[in-house]
Amino acid sequence: ADTAACQFAFEVAAFHRAPPYLEEEIQKHFSSRQILDLTLLTSYYLSVAAIAITMDVPIEDPQFLLREQAWQQKYGRF
Repeated sequence: ADTAACQFAFEVAAFHRAPPYLEEEIQKHFSSRQILDLTLLTSYYLSVAAIAITMDVPIEDPQFLLREQAWQQKYGRF
């Protein structure tokens, strides 16, 4: 299921129509609503990336990520 979802998201991100074998595979694992949600979520993140690149949004220092991951591990959030 994960592989099919990733392959489908890559097709969306590349602006390609999913090939028939992939459509069949993803429909085995996900409902029509879930496939739509995956499509919308992929499109949303593409839009966020486009805006970040266009507006030259600075990327956070890696230390912020490490601090957040340590907090999540300590408090069992993820």
